[in-house]
Amino acid sequence: MFYHTTRNKEVKKTFAEIVCLSNAPCGGLYIPVELPKLKKEDFSGMSYAQIAEKIIGIFTEIPQKEIPQIVRKSLVNFASSAVFETKKLEENITVAELFYGPTLSFKDYPMQFLGNIVEYILSQSRKKLNILTATSGDTGSAAIHAFAGKENVKIVVLHPRGKITEFQRKQMTTCHAKNVLNIAINGNFDDCQAIVKEITNSNIAEEKNISTVNSINWGRIMMQIVYYIKLLSDLKTSQNIFVPTGNFGNIFACYFLKKCGFDGINKMFIANNANDVISKFYEEGVVRNQQTIHTVSPAIDISIPSNFERMLFMESGENANLIKEIYTSIKQGHAVKVDKNLWKIFQDHFHAFSVNDALTLQTINEVYNKYNYIIDPHTAVAFAHLMHSVSPKGNNVVIATAHPCKFEEAVQKAIGIKVQIPQSNLGVMQKEEKLELSSNKEVQEMILDFFS
Repeated sequence: MFYHTTRNKEVKKTFAEIVCLSNAPCGGLYIPVELPKLKKEDFSGMSYAQIAEKIIGIFTEIPQKEIPQIVRKSLVNFASSAVFETKKLEENITVAELFYGPTLSFKDYPMQFLGNIVEYILSQSRKKLNILTATSGDTGSAAIHAFAGKENVKIVVLHPRGKITEFQRKQMTTCHAKNVLNIAINGNFDDCQAIVKEITNSNIAEEKNISTVNSINWGRIMMQIVYYIKLLSDLKTSQNIFVPTGNFGNIFACYFLKKCGFDGINKMFIANNANDVISKFYEEGVVRNQQTIHTVSPAIDISIPSNFERMLFMESGENANLIKEIYTSIKQGHAVKVDKNLWKIFQDHFHAFSVNDALTLQTINEVYNKYNYIIDPHTAVAFAHLMHSVSPKGNNVVIATAHPCKFEEAVQKAIGIKVQIPQSNLGVMQKEEKLELSSNKEVQEMILDFFS
């Protein structure tokens, strides 16, 4: 399979090329040239591992005989034999618990695979890779646990100082692997992401072979498709999907699967927190660059959702020039009103809703009192969408993206209970931290120094 970009369709690259150079020089995002046909019946009865093998075989050029070993290595660190669990709270409400990986976040699900896929590709090419990524909470720890100690890889993770939870920070900074560098930036997630994009969109990225593992990396999207296939295959009936949404990667994986012809997805419900660029787009048809607001659901504190660009590209008839115009204008600080037909298509696929902190905490309390079930604040944002915004017909799945222990302060404030940390992460809070503090001016030099 070949890949072009959302801003330049003339580019044609292999998976091995794009997974190690996830940002394109034109500023766009890589996406498959053609949509594969993914039919529900073709995955019937398959295990998670078997689905993962099939997806890797479809989207990459990795030899089939090598794929089972990559999959086995990627699933060994998950605490559930089923990889993820589902909980039925009511006849028409199911929770998909995507927090059985090593860092208790849904981002482990694509990242564990990505670490082993990249390691295999580098072993074949005999190249070295430098990974630079920004995190609003969970991407950083998932990336570090996927790449720490890997041969021929160095990884730098930027996080906004004081704007992620202590548990999230320590999951990153207590890793002392020599190929890992954590940097805390004075600013917000978008400041971190801007630094990443500035470097990965420049000539430096090619010179030093710098990639990123945020959800702008197609390898992340590819492996997130797997849990939607398994979830929808197991549930049998069609579902409305409720997803807490920051960078639009998790919901985009579901949308992409639907566009590939997979049955079982009714409507997709995008749950924003106060960083509501998508819910405002749903209401107004306008995309604007907003200031990031710090909330109790920090992993989705993102004002410019990168993967939204992929969706606009696909629904605009792959109009790369239009996408380039839109995002150039947004970068310049302008609000962009999109074509009303494109806006209508978005509304047909999605419903979007914004949830403030008060309603997030209220929803944690409501879910606990009604179902005796504890959720983290991100999952609560999705639940609030279901409970307070719409009453959709049919069956509903809420995607639980993190274990509630990662957000102890918010959960305790909502229900007065301290959530127990799973056995796999019990020692995290006591370990010694290793990180660097940096102003935005110094950070590029620090990064390039580490990558030298």
